[in-house]
Amino acid sequence: RMLRDIDKEYHSRRHDGKLESTESFQTQDDEATEIGGRGIFDRVGSFVERTSNWAFLNTTNTTAKQQQSHHSSKHCRPTAVFNYDWRRPLPELSTALHEFCEEKFPDQPVQIIAHSLGGLMSFDAMRKHPEKYAPGAVVVGVPFETGIQYLQDLHKGYFTELDRCRQFTPDKQFTMSSHWSFFPITKDRLEDRFVDVTERCKEGQEIKFEADKSGIGKKVKFQPKVKGDNAYFDFYDVDEWERLDLGVFGPEYDDLLTDEQRQLYKEHMSIQMIAAKRWRQTVLGEGEDNGKDCNAETFLPPFVACATDAVPTVNQILRRRKLSSQNTVTRKGRSSVNQWEYDYVSGRSVPGDGRIDFDKAFPPGFVSHKKVALDSAHAKQMCWEESGGNWGKIYEEVVEQAENYLTSEREKKSAGETKISTLIRSSLETEETSKDRCRPSEPFFISKEE
Repeated sequence: RMLRDIDKEYHSRRHDGKLESTESFQTQDDEATEIGGRGIFDRVGSFVERTSNWAFLNTTNTTAKQQQSHHSSKHCRPTAVFNYDWRRPLPELSTALHEFCEEKFPDQPVQIIAHSLGGLMSFDAMRKHPEKYAPGAVVVGVPFETGIQYLQDLHKGYFTELDRCRQFTPDKQFTMSSHWSFFPITKDRLEDRFVDVTERCKEGQEIKFEADKSGIGKKVKFQPKVKGDNAYFDFYDVDEWERLDLGVFGPEYDDLLTDEQRQLYKEHMSIQMIAAKRWRQTVLGEGEDNGKDCNAETFLPPFVACATDAVPTVNQILRRRKLSSQNTVTRKGRSSVNQWEYDYVSGRSVPGDGRIDFDKAFPPGFVSHKKVALDSAHAKQMCWEESGGNWGKIYEEVVEQAENYLTSEREKKSAGETKISTLIRSSLETEETSKDRCRPSEPFFISKEE
């Protein structure tokens, strides 16, 4: 029902004279009903994945109930919203997604619409079970490439839009699992997105540096890259996070966490980092030999990746060693001031959606896909245009993909029927030829005279 409403709204905005998509859903619904089917929506199948789904899932939500009662069941494309805990590991989430689709749409093909982290889960599920998702997927704002920007989430946490409350502090973030899948495995993969400017500062060079200021949700201008030493470290080695005083390993947590609690963090992180690293290697083909662990020959259904290229997006983090004059120490006997400072706002900014840069929002090169450029911020992408989003443009891709799938299925069916007809005709001709060979010849008489 939700998708039917969206579809009608889409065409009313286009003023194209159509009430519904996919070569008139009404006609094909009626046609399928006459032959005992359940209509075009059932034949295409559907799955809508979102992380913000309160209006669609909460059974106490009056709006959702009203929305679901507008249309008769004959005109409803089966649609389900996958509600998941985004803090869990990606391998676990992708498995749960596929099980959900199998449960909701047994023996039916499923088309996927996904945003952000949901796109990574969907990509994984589609690679493992391409036949289930034959219609394809349309994903939006997905961090396929490594995202060094997420370092600030883990090291400092981030604030609500009121900019007053630290919503997710490091001690909470480090208990989660999905974050670790965003970091690069190799130094080459990091490129120049994380640089140390300590030496330049010591030399007296003038460098804009805003220490430990959150850049999440903040507007920035396009800025050039900042030169510095590559600050790569093994993001999948928990001891490195401790060595660099990152997150819960910083001195500010010395008097808040016991040694036992810190050890539990390390054990949890080690388990999740191993799984996350392996996921990047096997699913995205990242590693020393990029793409080697991935079966590049694996079939992937039609894949559309939408990403924004109009919003300045910082994709370079600066770091410098801090010279502290503070003499206070923690219970562990070290300075209470972190030895490192990080700048999340002064580095290079590139076209993106404010959170994910455009060039890093597409699947690996060994996967065939269509790119679609948007112009909205990450949090607004799935909204209608008048609300600052690009949902009309995104849904146009959804419709086109469904139509292409149906056309392909009809062609396969037609080709199959032609083949069967040819086989039957050939079989009949063979049978007739066989009968001719077995038919007795005309009797031969010899006259007495002869």
